[in-house]
Amino acid sequence: SASWGEGDQIVFGTNSRAWKVSAAGGTPEELKHLRRSDAESIRFPQLIDSRTILYTIVYGHVSEAEIAIEPLSGGSRTVLIKDGIDGRIVAGRYLLFMRRGTLWAAEFDADAQRLSGPPVAVVNHVMQAYISRNPDLETGIGHYASSSAGHLVYASGGVHPEIVSMPVWFDRQGNTSPVSISERGPYGAPPL
Repeated sequence: SASWGEGDQIVFGTNSRAWKVSAAGGTPEELKHLRRSDAESIRFPQLIDSRTILYTIVYGHVSEAEIAIEPLSGGSRTVLIKDGIDGRIVAGRYLLFMRRGTLWAAEFDADAQRLSGPPVAVVNHVMQAYISRNPDLETGIGHYASSSAGHLVYASGGVHPEIVSMPVWFDRQGNTSPVSISERGPYGAPPL
């Protein structure tokens, strides 16, 4: 994910880290101060203004996520939402975020850099990459976008049901036989 903000700065996330680069080009600078420990993954950075960044902190799995705001130059982190992911400030007044296939909104006070109202469910059944026990296969990203004027577009679909399967043996002739596993589950790429 990436965000182009005031002062022609771009922040983007890769491999659980956040970076900053000038829109004119140059070498990206890692925003190391955002990660407090190796247990944290930083995702979905958004420049709120030329001095402030909004981002999601994931602690191991996307079900354990928080949305925080912090001065871009470093300083204290303020958690705005617990149990939320993929937050975005819209029209300078609202924080949108995802929670298990539902898009939520809360009023945001840009001057005080805090929420000024409780979160409210806005749209149910928004498609979200939140389906797997494997953290490498899911990001938690919500399939929605908004304009600076506050218009919203989203893909419906909600959280995809977990993929379940049953492994089988194949012989060289293409015949199958069951593996001695009694339960269906999210099996994939088993090593031999």
